[in-house]
Amino acid sequence: MDSLDKNLLDILSLDARKPISVLAGALSVSRATVTDRISKLEQRGIIEGYTLRIKREYNTKKILAHVMISVVPNSETQIVEKLKKLDNIQSIHTVSGLYDLVAVLRRDATEELNHDIDTIREISGVEQTVTTIILSTKYDKG
Repeated sequence: MDSLDKNLLDILSLDARKPISVLAGALSVSRATVTDRISKLEQRGIIEGYTLRIKREYNTKKILAHVMISVVPNSETQIVEKLKKLDNIQSIHTVSGLYDLVAVLRRDATEELNHDIDTIREISGVEQTVTTIILSTKYDKG
């Protein structure tokens, strides 16, 4: 990957809907070059897809929580697969420290969040969970 590809990815990561003509202008290359580069990045699996960013005000009406999870040794893979099937989990991260995983959940109500946490605790191999609710976001690069 050369500097043109890296610059293209930087621009697309901020706004994946930028028109090809705008991308070409920003990178000082032709539209055909941009189209070709994007196609090659997709074929190589560097660009896996495009995503939606939701207006911050909409998300502030949702409850966002981090659920830290400690697991029985050698059960992490199976637990992650089960967690991925839960609709309201936004992401799952492996971490170092007292806990092994952090799941990020987004819900409309605390009762729904409580149900999700209970569901996580029932997964075979989950030893313990600790949940923190995000009260506000001071900065999010998106």
